[in-house]
Amino acid sequence: MTFKEVGNDWEIVRDRLENLTDYTLLDLSSGNDDCNFIIVPKAHKERIIYLADRLSLEVN
Repeated sequence: MTFKEVGNDWEIVRDRLENLTDYTLLDLSSGNDDCNFIIVPKAHKERIIYLADRLSLEVN
């Protein structure tokens, strides 16, 4: 992937990552203008979202 292909659209990056690998990209919202992303195995995605919810962290 190149910046020219995806620009600032992290959802395109996430979709391509999911389609081409066993990983996904999660956006950790901090409430500020910060960009906080983590790359995790798709098999762990739901568990991470569950744990983030329990900690009152917003993850997309």
